[in-house]
Amino acid sequence: MVGAADEKPEEVPDAETSVARPSIDPTQFSDRTYYVHDILTRICNDARVTRKEARNTLTSQLPVEAPRIRWSSEDLVAHCTEVSHSRVAAVLETIRRGGLSQIMIHATIIEGPSESIDAV
Repeated sequence: MVGAADEKPEEVPDAETSVARPSIDPTQFSDRTYYVHDILTRICNDARVTRKEARNTLTSQLPVEAPRIRWSSEDLVAHCTEVSHSRVAAVLETIRRGGLSQIMIHATIIEGPSESIDAV
């Protein structure tokens, strides 16, 4: 008679190896719809422009060429690669948080004798 301690447990496949993961082709194009009603409203209010002008402004800010962008009511539909979708989402989030008005500060620190710095 074989005791329970002598029995080998049944091998269970590792979850990492048994799950088939779809491979994502970074060059494959897909459509993704982005809800941008709030962004269009903000652009209209901040820039005092019409809804159509707000759409054009928003489209010009995106890292995707215009033929790959279309509008479905108040939603933006982008036809692009996964990498471009990530960029579009990042731009939309930046505009959503800060609007279109942004300030870029570039500082250069110069060290040296006063005479040299005054000459610059």
